[in-house]
Amino acid sequence: MLPFIEIRLAKQEDHDDLADVFNSQSETITEAYGEYFIAELIAAQNESNKALVAQVKDKAVGLMGLTKEVDLKLLHKCFDLDAFDNLLKADFMDAVRARRDLLRAQQKRVEDNLTIQKEITRRQETQKCNIVAQRMALQEHLVQNADDIFKQIEDIVNNEEAYKLLDKENTTGDYFDKWLNDFEIANPTGEYFLDPQNADDSLVCNIQTKLEFLLRTLELFGLPKDYINGEGHHLNWDEKARAAAGRSKKKGKAGAKKQGKLAKLQADLAAAKDALLKKPTYFDLEPFKKALKSFITINAESRSNLRTQFATHQDILVNCFRDEHDENSFKRCIDIKEIAPRLQQQGLPIDSHMSEYMGSLLLCFGDVDHEEGYGERVPPETEEQRKAKMILEMKRSDRAKGSDPKGEKKLQKQLTVEELDKKKKEDEDWKREEEKLLQQMKPSKPMKVLLNLTSIHDLLNAIDRMATYDRLLVELNMTEFNGFDDEDRALEAIGKPFLQQLNLLPELEEHRQYSN
Repeated sequence: MLPFIEIRLAKQEDHDDLADVFNSQSETITEAYGEYFIAELIAAQNESNKALVAQVKDKAVGLMGLTKEVDLKLLHKCFDLDAFDNLLKADFMDAVRARRDLLRAQQKRVEDNLTIQKEITRRQETQKCNIVAQRMALQEHLVQNADDIFKQIEDIVNNEEAYKLLDKENTTGDYFDKWLNDFEIANPTGEYFLDPQNADDSLVCNIQTKLEFLLRTLELFGLPKDYINGEGHHLNWDEKARAAAGRSKKKGKAGAKKQGKLAKLQADLAAAKDALLKKPTYFDLEPFKKALKSFITINAESRSNLRTQFATHQDILVNCFRDEHDENSFKRCIDIKEIAPRLQQQGLPIDSHMSEYMGSLLLCFGDVDHEEGYGERVPPETEEQRKAKMILEMKRSDRAKGSDPKGEKKLQKQLTVEELDKKKKEDEDWKREEEKLLQQMKPSKPMKVLLNLTSIHDLLNAIDRMATYDRLLVELNMTEFNGFDDEDRALEAIGKPFLQQLNLLPELEEHRQYSN
């Protein structure tokens, strides 16, 4: 059993008893605070500081010092007081904890956004090196300079003497290089990609010169391959030469009648004949002009409109991909150039220019996946077939207007034998001519051709890829177009809104009410 203990205020005469107690426990306190620290503690009592002793049988056996002047900082430094609200009021500590949480969350948000911004920068730097982004950047450059380019082409073409002196070297130096002077191919150069943390598996490098890149891109829009070395130049030179020969012949006849110079007429005809047989050797800018027009016309706005149509009519898009058994297929079964005609057959309204170059668009700006394969196709209608068809329609129309079945019988009764024979001969001649025109109109036999076969899956991926790079140019301020509202509404309507891969997180609120 414990003895009865009395608690009272300490007195000076308690010093000796208490000193014996402290010294028996440890000499550390005496060494730290001095031999008379107990007496000093008892003597220092006032309203803010008190000393209590425990007394057993008139002997002091314990001491407790109390004070109102608590050094909270020292206590916080020496002890973990969080469980006791750090000896502060509970409401105040709730506010402190809430503030700490907010500051930690804000710091975490800053760190997260720095990480996200690094990823966004890495994505942008990587994607702008992609071949699709480079083609779009090239198109934007050419669109901005299109008026000046076409004016220069028109001026040199109209200057016949200067045009005939044009060759590969001066065309490259005086025109192509100048048109591309301010354009730069984006490649992974500089210190950014020297950092291993910025490496990306999808990073590519374009080793073509600016001119090579321009020509390879325009080949997707009809520019003949190896155009820079003369391929595809003066394609219709023979027809132009025949027309020139005809004009020269008429002019020569008129001059012969007026001047009576038969020798001059013969010389003109001989010169026209020589021109017909000799193909021009000067550099032809017409194929480049035609391909360039097609390339810059399929701009960001027209691509967005096409994607809007695809999103709105996905059922039509899917129904275009049918195999040889006329069944819907997810295999690569359709040639890229056949997509537009099939869409038109399904009722999708596509303008003629987009229809003609949709395959080029998908290859150039969608980098659509495909595989080569052979298939039988009917060759397109030739100029001779179109001409024969037109002549036949005109002649049939003329004969229909001039014929009257009832009047024909009356007329035959009134005609003489000679007139009937003449009419019979004319009918026979018409039948022979009609048969000849029908033969000329006859469609060509199907022949095996090399196809670029793609699938609905490849097409949808190409559309998404195209949208990604179109919006990348907007992010990088490389295009003036930013009208994706219709496209976004169409995508939201089918439950597939366009989502950026990464977006910065919003900032957290700066002020919060911690307590009422």
